[in-house]
Amino acid sequence: MLAKDYENASITIQRRGRHAIERKTRSIRVNLTAVIATCAFIANTLNNAVNCEISKSSEKSVESKTKIVASSAIYGENEDQYNDLVGAEILRQMEEEERAVANAEATENAEAEGISEEENSLNFTNQVASADLQLLSMVTYAEAGNQTLEQQIAVAATILNRVESESFPNTIQEVISQKGQFSSVKGGTVMAFGEPVAFSEVPESCVQAAERALAGEDPTEELLRQEAISKGLNPDEYASGGALFFYNPDYCGSSEIEMRNSIQVKVEFGDHIFYKVW
Repeated sequence: MLAKDYENASITIQRRGRHAIERKTRSIRVNLTAVIATCAFIANTLNNAVNCEISKSSEKSVESKTKIVASSAIYGENEDQYNDLVGAEILRQMEEEERAVANAEATENAEAEGISEEENSLNFTNQVASADLQLLSMVTYAEAGNQTLEQQIAVAATILNRVESESFPNTIQEVISQKGQFSSVKGGTVMAFGEPVAFSEVPESCVQAAERALAGEDPTEELLRQEAISKGLNPDEYASGGALFFYNPDYCGSSEIEMRNSIQVKVEFGDHIFYKVW
């Protein structure tokens, strides 16, 4: 009886073991099948992506070839001619880049030396200025360098009025070189602060004043005209053509001031007094 029971128990245990192993095997097979399916899906996806990129690359290649063909059609069927044109375009672009680099270096050098754009412009003006503009600018600086632009124009215009007048020489050089006429001119040399004036030292405002006076600006004529009218005098006699004289009372002796008190029509403009006739 005991032997039979033992045998039956052994058979039962073996059957249960087989069932467990079969269940485990089926589970592994299911999982493996899922993994294989997933890998197949991924592989298919990657394959489609690669095919898409290859297709795009092919399209771009075709497009590029189309452009090349079109370009060839534009520039002509002659390959040498086309290459020459392409080479010329490349050379042009290289030259433009070289110019850009050179301009950038020049700007950097100017900034490193503390040279502003305005100063560079003035240096260019100094190089191309005419002899008359240079000389007129220098005298304006020596006589009215500390004045406003309008007052500097008045000084420059007075010098030019003398050039136009029959009572004075016909050139700026001759006018300023007249003995005893301008305290800033010694022996034909323009002086400021006891030193000869170089055009490169002249401020931009004095150059502008000279340019505007040469262009015809003269504030002295209107100022003298209004003064003459206010005194009931003939404005043409005392103002027409603008001032021919100016002086700075701060640099005149008492006798000179007393002598000039008899001038009927005169106007004070800045540090100077302007008039046409005594």
